[in-house]
Amino acid sequence: MQNLDSVVECYYRPGQEESQSFAGRYDFLSAEATAQVPRERWKEIQAEQDPAYRTNSVAQLGTKRTNNRTFARVSLTVTDVWKERECKRVRTHTWVQEPKGWRRQFLPVNSEHVSAAMASGDYTATAELAEEWLEQDPFSIAAYKKLLFAISRGGAGDGSRRSRDDILRAVLAINENDSTALFLSASFASNLSVGKAFLNQLSRDDCTWHSAARNVAHDHRDLKGRLQFIDSLGSLNTTLVALKLVTLSELRRHKEFLSLHAEYGVDQLTTDYLDSEDPSFAAANAALLGLGCQQAGDTGSALRWLNYAVRKDPNNRTVIQLAKELE
Repeated sequence: MQNLDSVVECYYRPGQEESQSFAGRYDFLSAEATAQVPRERWKEIQAEQDPAYRTNSVAQLGTKRTNNRTFARVSLTVTDVWKERECKRVRTHTWVQEPKGWRRQFLPVNSEHVSAAMASGDYTATAELAEEWLEQDPFSIAAYKKLLFAISRGGAGDGSRRSRDDILRAVLAINENDSTALFLSASFASNLSVGKAFLNQLSRDDCTWHSAARNVAHDHRDLKGRLQFIDSLGSLNTTLVALKLVTLSELRRHKEFLSLHAEYGVDQLTTDYLDSEDPSFAAANAALLGLGCQQAGDTGSALRWLNYAVRKDPNNRTVIQLAKELE
């Protein structure tokens, strides 16, 4: 039987400039993975990967026997590119033991189905599909993330098998250093101090840090305290700039709002931030920025935000509110 440590060293080639060939990696995919990903599609996936992406280190975190199969967790520290910024990320991949040896469990079709359900606003279907994904890949933090988002938006119903806290415990048990696990733990923490503690476990150069910081900042119910926290973070990307704009608007500091909004503008805030978020979230936040513009007297920008928000989710309550304000 293959030694998993040797297999992952061969597959990921940590610290080496040249990674395993696409063909070589394909041969290490599980039977379920190759059923979902034809060889040519796998070649395309590898070609789409940013040239700056590289694996720096790998570590095996242990195995689990479930549904008469043995799964293993592998932690990777990688250099990635997120929104045109090079950053670090800790990922967790699942491997499964098959007759020919250890194989990577990679299920993009499951991911696509869950993402499509979420994009359509069907959070009940999102939760159900995420649960199915976890049946096939019990260590998928990506599946847990979609499930958590669905539950937070009322998609699980009374028959939910897991609570928010169950999911947070589960992702940390899979890999307590995983970037997405820490992002979720900071973003969905039971209180502000816990959220800040998890944020502090993320390095500033982690790909998820700015989004996690944004969510922790948003948890400040005292608006002045929120603004003070945002300003304490130093250099801000558009994720945090957008929240600062909303906060300035809510504080009715319209002059500061207009000055900061003019510095970034609708195009940069949408391209660098909202375009990469799910439609419902993007619509709601665009509408909040539009309301800020409308209240500060910039009707032209408010209309641009409304047009953007309507394209994302015309039925969002904040979008409808903005439309009424602009009638």
